[in-house]
Amino acid sequence: MAREYKYQKLQEYFHDCGSCGAVRVILGVSTIEEILGFSLSPCFQPENRNAVSWSNTASHSIARAWLNEGYKTVHVDMTMGEITFQRYDKAVIKPCVEEGVTAEANRRGMKVTDLSEIVGQFLDRINENGRYLSFEHCFNFFQENYRSEDDGIKNLMTLYFYAYMASWGMLRNSFLLYKDYLFNRPVIDLLCEARKKQDEVGVLSHSDILEIKKAIVDAYMYDRDGSPNTYFKEEEEFAVHPKQVDTLVSKAILGTLGCIPAYDRFFKLSARYLHITQSLNKRSLEELDQFVNANREELKALQAARPNYTVMKLVDMYFWQKAYILSPLTRVLNLIEDIKKGSDLNGNKRQRIKELLEHCPWQERFREEISAFERLTSWD
Repeated sequence: MAREYKYQKLQEYFHDCGSCGAVRVILGVSTIEEILGFSLSPCFQPENRNAVSWSNTASHSIARAWLNEGYKTVHVDMTMGEITFQRYDKAVIKPCVEEGVTAEANRRGMKVTDLSEIVGQFLDRINENGRYLSFEHCFNFFQENYRSEDDGIKNLMTLYFYAYMASWGMLRNSFLLYKDYLFNRPVIDLLCEARKKQDEVGVLSHSDILEIKKAIVDAYMYDRDGSPNTYFKEEEEFAVHPKQVDTLVSKAILGTLGCIPAYDRFFKLSARYLHITQSLNKRSLEELDQFVNANREELKALQAARPNYTVMKLVDMYFWQKAYILSPLTRVLNLIEDIKKGSDLNGNKRQRIKELLEHCPWQERFREEISAFERLTSWD
């Protein structure tokens, strides 16, 4: 039996990119590790600044993942930990037929046709005393009090923030679970300063946002006396993994400034299908601006009906809800590949997958994959 290709999932990712017409793909090292499901060896890591590991050398096992699908590396930025891949076999690029997304939308226009519908589905999930309201409590209190110099108000703002982060999963298996709410006070202080700057300049630039990201990480990494926060050490059970930093920082910014979506796993799944960079960096922020510009009229209409939400909060709702719909089918598509490789399924799993497929709103997009699955499983 032939040994399974170690980087098969990465090759499948590039295959999907080609199928959806992506000419240029930018991936962070951490995103590639998420796609693969394991950590890459040290030679691939940004701190080693070894661009050679990402070269287009067919003898390198990992390079075959993109070369086999018609891509090649054109730029390696080891300072940012990002690799840019370019489609070189343009003759085989297929038009994107994904529901709600035109081929041009994948990298430039990003026009979607179901924004109001999907955001509406998310809003329908909000109910009295539900956890989704924790965002509104945090965001509204912050916006009303960010100029306050009252220490009690600042502490209450921090408590709202802590409750919001807990409701949105940031205390689960996190170093924050072992800190009281006031540990977040330095983060609130710097976010208040950022909000004041927002008053002065109107809109925070991408550089401003990335500076805020760095400041938040620094605030969490060091205690008030300047000593390192022990829960950031790698040997600690609840250390923050680099992959979690974007999620932590973006949720903090969303819940206070509201100027970026939360870079959680659902956002990244939708970003993957829209071919938007999944790491919180300059490229991703530029692409999100493209998405907003392409859907400006619909977003303006949504915001007019819901003036308490920022544009980026509405974008966050769209990406989250879209991925919520898509994620079961993504698991099914992964199982299709497992079956092709010889894996078997028990009756319960087979029935569950059948139910997922029957109720999946993406059936038209994945007609061929669903047919393949039905042939492989041979159910009645």
